[in-house]
Amino acid sequence: YLDFSAARPLFGQHMENLIWLGDVDQTDRYVAVDVSAVNSFSEPPNSSMEPPRTIAAFLSGEDTLDAAVMATATGKGVWHQNFRFCSKCGTKTESRHAGSSRKCLNHECRKIYFPRVDPAAIVLITYKSDDIDYCLLGRQSRWA
Repeated sequence: YLDFSAARPLFGQHMENLIWLGDVDQTDRYVAVDVSAVNSFSEPPNSSMEPPRTIAAFLSGEDTLDAAVMATATGKGVWHQNFRFCSKCGTKTESRHAGSSRKCLNHECRKIYFPRVDPAAIVLITYKSDDIDYCLLGRQSRWA
């Protein structure tokens, strides 16, 4: 991912392809772009393009901002790839409002799509008894 000021000179006329990820303290603004949609993209100097899973391996447990930005960029990027066409009429959709929605280009349909937001929590429940640490493990019965 890049901050907005670094993205502008790199993407120029492709700024409409940028996906707004958010900002921190209203100073650091983050955007992402699916470079597969940009024919004339060249990597910035001293950088390389890597898939998200490769980058995730380098993120430390303390670097939660980078992990959150990367997860948001990956999720929104996948959503944009999956909703290039309207599920109602099959017409192409276009990104709107800095990537926060997509709109069908069919003037009779004009359906608007928004990414799903599915909150998730991963927790570890522990218990200590007689100097022995226990943790609760669970699974769905259908995983047997």
